[in-house]
Amino acid sequence: MIAPQRLWSGLGALETTVAGLAWLGGALAAVAQGWIFPTAALLPPMGLLVVNLAAAMATRPGLRGSVPLLLFHAALLFFLLLLGVSRLTYFKGQAEVTEGIPFDGTVIGSESGPWHRNRLDRVEFAQQGFEIDYALGLRRGEIRNRVRWRDEFGEAREGGIDDDHPLVLEGYRFYPTANKGFAAVLTWTPRGGVPTEGSVHLSSYPSHAVPSIDWTLPGSDIPALTLLRMADPPADPERPFSFRLPEKHELVLTIGGETRALRPGEVWDRLEGRLEYQRLTTWMGYLIHYDPAKPWLIVAAFFAVGCLGWHFARRFARRDWTEDVTSPLPPGEG
Repeated sequence: MIAPQRLWSGLGALETTVAGLAWLGGALAAVAQGWIFPTAALLPPMGLLVVNLAAAMATRPGLRGSVPLLLFHAALLFFLLLLGVSRLTYFKGQAEVTEGIPFDGTVIGSESGPWHRNRLDRVEFAQQGFEIDYALGLRRGEIRNRVRWRDEFGEAREGGIDDDHPLVLEGYRFYPTANKGFAAVLTWTPRGGVPTEGSVHLSSYPSHAVPSIDWTLPGSDIPALTLLRMADPPADPERPFSFRLPEKHELVLTIGGETRALRPGEVWDRLEGRLEYQRLTTWMGYLIHYDPAKPWLIVAAFFAVGCLGWHFARRFARRDWTEDVTSPLPPGEG
């Protein structure tokens, strides 16, 4: 049986550090290739490094002989623990929100840590439109996005967000993205059924010159191909322009092998039901991030760097810079 002191000393050894770093590097490579879920891959080697650092601080007097060096290792230990908390509680996802229609908590693809408690159903905000300027060659400028939301006190608020200034609600950070486009607001009433109103998000514009989408009529398995035919497309790669709704357009729908072009307010009566095209609006794609440990990770990183700088500054100040410029002459000289 290994003595506790010997075991603790082995856990704090440099060889254990090298093994932990190698394991972490291999885990990062596996995650980058998509072979394994990030949290499952990263937590074990990070746990080993935490134990290694704690054991080294307990068994190696050299790490405790200098206050700045001790603080540096303590900050490093805190940083590794925070990384573990981050991987256990984080959330990443995407959402598409139609202008004028409140966000309902629905996300398009997401990943999260096992300790994350989803609170997106508490988030209340609505897309109010956006402005984007494009330079020659479809080079996108900054997104100026307008939103309306309720704060933690239930008060209605309005404001603007952009690429670098997200909307923060319930700890979630909503960043507007270049993934945006036009949305057709439709009402579908099946024969003998109740009307269903909703929006259909056409493919991102201007990355797709002709926005379109394949979808299914609500409550059925009837496919519907929809594309937007614009008389005056706002996007022009040969000149600067601003994102806007087209002044004249038609919504071209293909259902059951039959094609019909609708303008806002027009209706298509079919055997299966009645489809009314109400209006054309816009939708915005959002990246959603949640990581309560991130601010503390930044603080710990800066504190660790500061302590390391303090340690080397002290060593630099204590160094004896005097040198003996006199030296004995080689034998046989002088």
